[in-house]
Amino acid sequence: MSKTVNLPDTRKPFFTFAAWGSLLVPLIATVLFLYLNNPQGPSDRWIAPALFTIYASCFVLSCVSLVGIKWNGAWAILPAALLGLPINASLSLLALFFWVLSGLPGP
Repeated sequence: MSKTVNLPDTRKPFFTFAAWGSLLVPLIATVLFLYLNNPQGPSDRWIAPALFTIYASCFVLSCVSLVGIKWNGAWAILPAALLGLPINASLSLLALFFWVLSGLPGP
């Protein structure tokens, strides 16, 4: 007679959600920005700080999600995290650049 042993599930879904969220949220935010932005009218001053905040927080989520590899395995987290890290870093720097430029006096 065999006895079945129920092992506790040690996966932690937060890290998987963090990895995929860090990849998808900046892409969705960028598409929404491009859709809602009016290139012929004046641009809003809150857009660059808002995008920078979104991109920087998603970069942090990518870094945090790498901790979950131990529990969830590399295949669940690494593809999204490794794509999310450079995308979020470059978009954060780009948004910071435009945020700094938007504060300069102009015509």
